[in-house]
Amino acid sequence: MLITFHAVDTEPVPNNISGLTVSVYDSADTFVVRGTTDVNGLLEIDLLVGNYTARFRSYIYNGYSVESPQKFTVLEDAVYRVPVERFWQPVSTDPALCRMSGYLKDYYGRPFSKKKFIIWSQHDQIVIGDSLVDDSKLVFETDENGYYEFDLVRGLSYRFKSISIFNTLDTDDWIDHHRELVVPDVPKASLHGIIHPFPGAISFDTLTLALNVGDPATAFTGSVLWSNGDETAIDSITYESTDESVLTVSGAEITPVAAGTADIIARYSTVYHKEFVLSGKIAVTVT
Repeated sequence: MLITFHAVDTEPVPNNISGLTVSVYDSADTFVVRGTTDVNGLLEIDLLVGNYTARFRSYIYNGYSVESPQKFTVLEDAVYRVPVERFWQPVSTDPALCRMSGYLKDYYGRPFSKKKFIIWSQHDQIVIGDSLVDDSKLVFETDENGYYEFDLVRGLSYRFKSISIFNTLDTDDWIDHHRELVVPDVPKASLHGIIHPFPGAISFDTLTLALNVGDPATAFTGSVLWSNGDETAIDSITYESTDESVLTVSGAEITPVAAGTADIIARYSTVYHKEFVLSGKIAVTVT
């Protein structure tokens, strides 16, 4: 049976959500198939009749919250609408601070609720403006939904570790099993996005192009925006035309063929980020 997942946000005017990873498991909780929604928010997969569980993961910058896991039954071809709640990261109003926020979840999408973390700065005291700031040891706890929010000083290096039943705030054994955290010079960020940077979006200098029939091939370059704020030009982004009768693409060059409109679709993934299949597009008008 052909099953289509359609991911859309809950805004008044719904937007299609690309980059949502859908993992499907059968009634015995055995992995069946995994895929990622495209630029139209769609993912099509073939499944046999039966009961399944879908688990969702999203890596979009501002963040999306998806109910996960979700159970569904396959009897015939069907379209399943996946409501996605948009999460806008709060921004620090202090130019010296970065507002860290997001949701912590396990692999199955379940929230890490009431989980405590300890953060240790490698600078005991620093001066910010006219104030002396001591952030040598900070503790924060996620709420029942796994949400956290706190401020860190931009540009500083921290260590952090979750607090388990084997260590407490009164012991320092966590230092031997810490992770490094370098705060970027941006007003907002997520904890997991800095520790384990992942590709978040494809960026172009322009999202629209106007060309004329007979123009020489036009070169363009896409960049990948990473979750830690870095932006890198990537040669391995692939491009294709939605209508080759209007324009063709070779490598990263567009050649207009005939009057009309078409989109250039860009895609990116790596061996190390197989689930992060990104897509973007440039709208082209040829006259």
